Amino acid sequence: MTVDELTGPEKVAILLLTLGEEATTRAFQEMEDHEVQKVAAMMIKHQKIPREIAQQVVEEFGERLETDEAIFHSGASYVSNLVTRAVGVDRAALINKLFEEQEEQVRFGVLLNLDPPVIARLIRDEHPQTLALILSHLPAKLSGQVLKELPATTQSEVVYRLALLEKPDPEILDEVEEEIRRAVREATSLSIDTLGGADVASSVLQNASKDVSERVLEELNDADEDLATRINDLLFTFEDLTRLDRDAIQMVLREVKTDDLVIALKGASEEVKEVIFANLSSRAAEMLADDLENMPPVRVQEVEEMQKTIVAVVRRLEKEGKISIGGDDAQLV
Repeated sequence: MTVDELTGPEKVAILLLTLGEEATTRAFQEMEDHEVQKVAAMMIKHQKIPREIAQQVVEEFGERLETDEAIFHSGASYVSNLVTRAVGVDRAALINKLFEEQEEQVRFGVLLNLDPPVIARLIRDEHPQTLALILSHLPAKLSGQVLKELPATTQSEVVYRLALLEKPDPEILDEVEEEIRRAVREATSLSIDTLGGADVASSVLQNASKDVSERVLEELNDADEDLATRINDLLFTFEDLTRLDRDAIQMVLREVKTDDLVIALKGASEEVKEVIFANLSSRAAEMLADDLENMPPVRVQEVEEMQKTIVAVVRRLEKEGKISIGGDDAQLV
Protein backbone atom coordinates (compact mmCIF):
# COMPACT_ATOMS: atom_id res chain seq x y z
CA MET A 1 0.00 0.00 0.00
CA THR A 2 1.23 3.49 -0.93
CA VAL A 3 -0.16 6.94 -0.16
CA ASP A 4 -1.01 7.43 -3.84
CA GLU A 5 -3.31 4.40 -3.70
CA LEU A 6 -5.33 5.81 -0.80
CA THR A 7 -8.69 7.47 -1.36
CA GLY A 8 -9.70 10.72 0.29
CA PRO A 9 -11.75 9.03 3.04
CA GLU A 10 -8.88 6.63 3.71
CA LYS A 11 -6.44 9.51 4.19
CA VAL A 12 -8.87 11.28 6.52
CA ALA A 13 -9.29 8.04 8.48
CA ILE A 14 -5.53 7.56 8.85
CA LEU A 15 -5.10 11.18 9.89
CA LEU A 16 -7.80 10.88 12.57
CA LEU A 17 -6.37 7.61 13.89
CA THR A 18 -3.04 9.38 14.14
CA LEU A 19 -4.40 12.45 15.92
CA GLY A 20 -6.37 10.49 18.52
CA GLU A 21 -9.79 10.55 20.14
CA GLU A 22 -10.19 14.27 20.88
CA ALA A 23 -9.43 15.39 17.33
CA THR A 24 -11.55 12.59 15.89
CA THR A 25 -14.49 13.52 18.10
CA ARG A 26 -14.34 17.15 16.99
CA ALA A 27 -14.04 16.13 13.34
CA PHE A 28 -17.02 13.77 13.53
CA GLN A 29 -19.13 16.54 15.03
CA GLU A 30 -18.60 18.59 11.88
CA MET A 31 -19.49 15.78 9.46
CA GLU A 32 -22.75 14.55 8.00
CA ASP A 33 -23.90 11.06 9.00
CA HIS A 34 -22.92 9.50 5.67
CA GLU A 35 -19.48 11.13 5.93
CA VAL A 36 -18.97 9.76 9.44
CA GLN A 37 -20.01 6.32 8.24
CA LYS A 38 -17.61 6.39 5.30
CA VAL A 39 -14.61 7.63 7.31
CA ALA A 40 -15.37 5.29 10.21
CA ALA A 41 -15.43 2.34 7.82
CA MET A 42 -11.99 3.34 6.57
CA MET A 43 -10.75 3.68 10.17
CA ILE A 44 -11.75 0.09 10.82
CA LYS A 45 -10.13 -1.03 7.56
CA HIS A 46 -6.83 0.64 8.43
CA GLN A 47 -6.40 -0.53 12.03
CA LYS A 48 -2.67 -1.09 11.53
CA ILE A 49 -0.94 1.82 9.88
CA PRO A 50 2.70 1.55 8.76
CA ARG A 51 4.69 4.43 10.20
CA GLU A 52 5.84 5.62 6.77
CA ILE A 53 2.30 5.79 5.40
CA ALA A 54 1.02 7.64 8.46
CA GLN A 55 3.85 10.15 8.21
CA GLN A 56 3.18 10.87 4.56
CA VAL A 57 -0.55 11.28 5.16
CA VAL A 58 -0.01 13.67 8.05
CA GLU A 59 2.54 15.64 6.05
CA GLU A 60 -0.10 16.11 3.37
CA PHE A 61 -2.22 17.86 5.99
CA GLY A 62 0.71 20.06 7.02
CA GLU A 63 1.64 18.31 10.25
CA ARG A 64 4.41 15.99 11.29
CA LEU A 65 4.03 12.62 12.97
CA GLU A 66 6.60 11.35 15.45
CA THR A 67 6.22 7.67 16.34
CA ASP A 68 8.55 4.70 16.49
CA GLU A 69 6.79 1.89 14.79
CA ALA A 70 3.20 1.41 13.72
CA ILE A 71 -0.09 2.66 15.07
CA PHE A 72 -2.48 0.08 16.46
CA HIS A 73 -6.11 0.72 17.29
CA SER A 74 -9.00 -1.37 18.38
CA GLY A 75 -11.19 -1.73 15.33
CA ALA A 76 -14.96 -1.56 15.32
CA SER A 77 -15.39 -1.02 19.05
CA TYR A 78 -12.91 1.86 19.13
CA VAL A 79 -14.56 3.57 16.17
CA SER A 80 -18.08 2.93 17.50
CA ASN A 81 -17.17 4.59 20.80
CA LEU A 82 -15.74 7.59 18.95
CA VAL A 83 -18.88 7.93 16.85
CA THR A 84 -21.09 7.79 19.94
CA ARG A 85 -19.02 10.41 21.77
CA ALA A 86 -19.06 12.69 18.78
CA VAL A 87 -22.67 12.55 17.60
CA GLY A 88 -24.64 11.09 20.50
CA VAL A 89 -26.38 7.78 21.01
CA ASP A 90 -29.27 8.33 18.58
CA ARG A 91 -27.19 9.39 15.58
CA ALA A 92 -24.60 6.75 16.40
CA ALA A 93 -27.31 4.08 16.29
CA LEU A 94 -28.33 5.23 12.81
CA ILE A 95 -24.73 5.23 11.61
CA ASN A 96 -24.12 1.77 13.08
CA LYS A 97 -27.22 0.59 11.23
CA LEU A 98 -25.60 1.82 8.02
CA PHE A 99 -22.62 -0.40 8.86
CA GLU A 100 -24.89 -3.40 9.36
CA GLU A 101 -26.74 -2.76 6.10
CA GLN A 102 -23.42 -2.45 4.28
CA GLU A 103 -22.22 -5.75 5.76
CA GLU A 104 -25.45 -7.53 4.85
CA GLN A 105 -25.00 -6.69 1.16
CA VAL A 106 -22.36 -9.42 0.86
CA ARG A 107 -22.07 -12.83 2.42
CA PHE A 108 -20.02 -12.81 5.63
CA GLY A 109 -19.62 -9.04 5.27
CA VAL A 110 -19.37 -8.85 9.05
CA LEU A 111 -15.87 -10.36 8.70
CA LEU A 112 -14.57 -7.91 6.11
CA ASN A 113 -13.52 -5.26 8.63
CA LEU A 114 -11.67 -7.70 10.88
CA ASP A 115 -7.98 -8.60 10.77
CA PRO A 116 -7.13 -12.11 9.49
CA PRO A 117 -5.89 -13.35 12.92
CA VAL A 118 -9.15 -12.20 14.50
CA ILE A 119 -11.22 -13.98 11.84
CA ALA A 120 -9.15 -17.13 12.30
CA ARG A 121 -9.74 -17.12 16.04
CA LEU A 122 -13.48 -16.73 15.49
CA ILE A 123 -13.84 -19.62 13.04
CA ARG A 124 -10.97 -21.99 13.84
CA ASP A 125 -13.20 -24.44 15.76
CA GLU A 126 -15.62 -24.83 12.85
CA HIS A 127 -15.69 -28.01 10.76
CA PRO A 128 -13.27 -27.87 7.77
CA GLN A 129 -16.25 -27.95 5.40
CA THR A 130 -17.69 -24.89 7.14
CA LEU A 131 -14.31 -23.18 7.04
CA ALA A 132 -14.11 -23.82 3.31
CA LEU A 133 -17.61 -22.41 2.86
CA ILE A 134 -16.71 -19.23 4.75
CA LEU A 135 -13.39 -18.69 2.96
CA SER A 136 -15.04 -19.20 -0.43
CA HIS A 137 -17.17 -16.10 0.20
CA LEU A 138 -14.33 -13.83 1.30
CA PRO A 139 -12.03 -11.92 -1.08
CA ALA A 140 -9.22 -14.18 -2.29
CA LYS A 141 -6.46 -12.18 -0.60
CA LEU A 142 -8.28 -12.12 2.74
CA SER A 143 -9.08 -15.84 2.47
CA GLY A 144 -5.41 -16.61 1.96
CA GLN A 145 -4.42 -14.52 4.97
CA VAL A 146 -7.02 -16.21 7.16
CA LEU A 147 -5.97 -19.66 5.94
CA LYS A 148 -2.40 -18.86 6.97
CA GLU A 149 -3.60 -18.15 10.52
CA LEU A 150 -5.43 -21.47 10.86
CA PRO A 151 -3.66 -24.49 12.42
CA ALA A 152 -1.30 -26.16 9.95
CA THR A 153 -3.10 -29.48 10.39
CA THR A 154 -6.34 -27.86 9.24
CA GLN A 155 -5.07 -25.91 6.24
CA SER A 156 -4.70 -28.79 3.77
CA GLU A 157 -8.12 -30.21 4.56
CA VAL A 158 -9.75 -26.80 4.12
CA VAL A 159 -8.07 -26.26 0.73
CA TYR A 160 -9.08 -29.77 -0.36
CA ARG A 161 -12.71 -29.07 0.53
CA LEU A 162 -12.50 -25.67 -1.15
CA ALA A 163 -11.44 -27.35 -4.38
CA LEU A 164 -14.43 -29.71 -4.25
CA LEU A 165 -16.93 -27.17 -2.95
CA GLU A 166 -20.22 -26.98 -4.82
CA LYS A 167 -22.88 -24.29 -4.64
CA PRO A 168 -24.27 -24.54 -1.09
CA ASP A 169 -27.89 -24.67 -0.05
CA PRO A 170 -28.96 -21.04 0.68
CA GLU A 171 -30.55 -22.13 3.96
CA ILE A 172 -27.32 -23.73 5.15
CA LEU A 173 -25.42 -20.64 4.09
CA ASP A 174 -27.85 -18.47 6.07
CA GLU A 175 -27.38 -20.64 9.16
CA VAL A 176 -23.59 -20.50 8.97
CA GLU A 177 -23.59 -16.75 8.38
CA GLU A 178 -25.92 -16.14 11.32
CA GLU A 179 -23.67 -18.26 13.52
CA ILE A 180 -20.67 -16.15 12.48
CA ARG A 181 -22.60 -12.93 13.09
CA ARG A 182 -23.50 -14.17 16.56
CA ALA A 183 -19.86 -15.05 17.27
CA VAL A 184 -18.73 -11.59 16.18
CA ARG A 185 -21.41 -9.92 18.32
CA GLU A 186 -20.43 -11.96 21.36
CA ALA A 187 -16.75 -11.20 20.84
CA THR A 188 -17.27 -7.47 20.40
CA SER A 189 -19.55 -7.32 23.45
CA LEU A 190 -16.59 -8.15 25.66
CA SER A 191 -14.34 -5.17 26.26
CA ILE A 192 -11.34 -7.38 26.90
CA ASP A 193 -11.63 -8.72 23.34
CA THR A 194 -12.65 -5.55 21.53
CA LEU A 195 -9.64 -3.74 22.92
CA GLY A 196 -7.26 -6.47 21.90
CA GLY A 197 -7.55 -7.48 25.55
CA ALA A 198 -5.96 -10.78 26.41
CA ASP A 199 -3.42 -10.49 23.56
CA VAL A 200 -2.40 -6.99 24.61
CA ALA A 201 -2.36 -7.85 28.32
CA SER A 202 -0.17 -10.90 27.74
CA SER A 203 2.25 -8.85 25.61
CA VAL A 204 2.57 -6.26 28.38
CA LEU A 205 3.15 -8.88 31.07
CA GLN A 206 5.60 -10.77 28.88
CA ASN A 207 7.82 -7.70 28.83
CA ALA A 208 7.39 -6.93 32.53
CA SER A 209 9.63 -8.34 35.24
CA LYS A 210 8.90 -11.81 36.54
CA ASP A 211 7.85 -10.47 39.95
CA VAL A 212 5.39 -7.99 38.45
CA SER A 213 3.98 -10.58 36.06
CA GLU A 214 3.42 -13.16 38.79
CA ARG A 215 1.86 -10.64 41.19
CA VAL A 216 -0.52 -9.25 38.57
CA LEU A 217 -1.62 -12.71 37.44
CA GLU A 218 -2.17 -13.81 41.03
CA GLU A 219 -4.36 -10.78 41.76
CA LEU A 220 -6.19 -11.15 38.45
CA ASN A 221 -6.82 -14.82 39.17
CA ASP A 222 -8.63 -13.83 42.38
CA ALA A 223 -10.83 -11.40 40.45
CA ASP A 224 -11.43 -13.36 37.23
CA GLU A 225 -9.98 -16.87 37.03
CA ASP A 226 -11.05 -17.49 33.43
CA LEU A 227 -9.47 -14.27 32.18
CA ALA A 228 -6.28 -14.96 34.13
CA THR A 229 -6.09 -18.39 32.50
CA ARG A 230 -6.55 -16.91 29.02
CA ILE A 231 -3.80 -14.37 29.56
CA ASN A 232 -1.51 -16.98 31.09
CA ASP A 233 -2.05 -19.24 28.06
CA LEU A 234 -0.88 -16.41 25.81
CA LEU A 235 2.21 -15.51 27.84
CA PHE A 236 4.21 -18.34 26.32
CA THR A 237 2.94 -20.42 23.42
CA PHE A 238 4.42 -23.40 21.61
CA GLU A 239 5.56 -21.10 18.80
CA ASP A 240 7.57 -19.13 21.37
CA LEU A 241 9.99 -22.04 21.66
CA THR A 242 11.98 -20.18 19.02
CA ARG A 243 12.75 -17.57 21.72
CA LEU A 244 14.61 -20.05 23.90
CA ASP A 245 18.37 -20.26 23.64
CA ARG A 246 20.17 -23.51 22.87
CA ASP A 247 20.73 -24.60 26.48
CA ALA A 248 17.14 -23.86 27.47
CA ILE A 249 15.73 -25.73 24.46
CA GLN A 250 17.86 -28.76 25.23
CA MET A 251 16.74 -28.74 28.85
CA VAL A 252 13.11 -28.68 27.73
CA LEU A 253 13.69 -31.50 25.23
CA ARG A 254 15.19 -33.68 27.97
CA GLU A 255 11.89 -33.35 29.83
CA VAL A 256 9.67 -34.25 26.86
CA LYS A 257 8.87 -37.73 25.56
CA THR A 258 9.73 -38.29 21.91
CA ASP A 259 6.22 -39.53 21.10
CA ASP A 260 4.73 -36.36 22.59
CA LEU A 261 7.17 -34.19 20.67
CA VAL A 262 6.26 -35.84 17.36
CA ILE A 263 2.57 -35.11 17.86
CA ALA A 264 3.24 -31.51 18.93
CA LEU A 265 5.43 -30.88 15.90
CA LYS A 266 2.73 -32.17 13.57
CA GLY A 267 1.07 -28.76 13.71
CA ALA A 268 4.14 -26.60 14.31
CA SER A 269 5.60 -23.92 12.07
CA GLU A 270 8.78 -24.57 10.10
CA GLU A 271 10.62 -22.15 12.39
CA VAL A 272 9.80 -24.23 15.47
CA LYS A 273 10.74 -27.46 13.71
CA GLU A 274 14.09 -25.98 12.67
CA VAL A 275 14.84 -24.95 16.26
CA ILE A 276 13.97 -28.40 17.59
CA PHE A 277 15.98 -30.30 14.98
CA ALA A 278 18.96 -27.97 15.45
CA ASN A 279 19.10 -28.95 19.12
CA LEU A 280 19.05 -32.70 18.59
CA SER A 281 21.89 -35.05 17.75
CA SER A 282 22.10 -36.15 14.13
CA ARG A 283 20.72 -39.58 14.96
CA ALA A 284 17.88 -38.22 17.12
CA ALA A 285 16.98 -35.66 14.46
CA GLU A 286 16.90 -38.35 11.77
CA MET A 287 14.66 -40.58 13.87
CA LEU A 288 12.33 -37.69 14.67
CA ALA A 289 12.08 -36.75 10.99
CA ASP A 290 11.18 -40.35 10.11
CA ASP A 291 8.54 -40.46 12.84
CA LEU A 292 7.02 -37.22 11.58
CA GLU A 293 6.97 -38.39 7.98
CA ASN A 294 5.38 -41.74 8.76
CA MET A 295 2.93 -40.52 11.35
CA PRO A 296 -0.76 -40.96 10.41
CA PRO A 297 -3.15 -37.98 10.55
CA VAL A 298 -3.71 -36.59 14.03
CA ARG A 299 -6.67 -34.63 15.32
CA VAL A 300 -6.04 -30.91 15.70
CA GLN A 301 -7.22 -31.04 19.30
CA GLU A 302 -4.66 -33.73 20.12
CA VAL A 303 -1.86 -31.68 18.56
CA GLU A 304 -2.86 -28.57 20.48
CA GLU A 305 -3.12 -30.49 23.77
CA MET A 306 0.35 -31.94 23.29
CA GLN A 307 1.75 -28.49 22.51
CA LYS A 308 0.18 -27.21 25.73
CA THR A 309 1.81 -30.08 27.61
CA ILE A 310 5.23 -29.02 26.35
CA VAL A 311 4.50 -25.38 27.16
CA ALA A 312 3.63 -26.55 30.69
CA VAL A 313 7.11 -28.09 30.90
CA VAL A 314 8.64 -24.75 29.91
CA ARG A 315 6.63 -22.94 32.58
CA ARG A 316 7.57 -25.50 35.21
CA LEU A 317 11.26 -25.12 34.42
CA GLU A 318 10.90 -21.36 34.66
CA LYS A 319 9.09 -21.64 37.98
CA GLU A 320 11.89 -23.86 39.27
CA GLY A 321 14.34 -21.14 38.27
CA LYS A 322 16.10 -23.31 35.69
CA ILE A 323 15.28 -21.15 32.66
CA SER A 324 13.95 -17.66 32.05
CA ILE A 325 11.33 -16.84 29.43
CA GLY A 326 10.70 -13.21 30.32
CA GLY A 327 11.42 -10.24 28.05
CA ASP A 328 12.77 -10.63 24.53
CA ASP A 329 14.89 -13.68 25.10
CA ALA A 330 15.08 -16.82 27.17
CA GLN A 331 18.08 -18.34 28.82
CA LEU A 332 19.33 -20.56 31.62
CA VAL A 333 19.68 -18.93 35.02
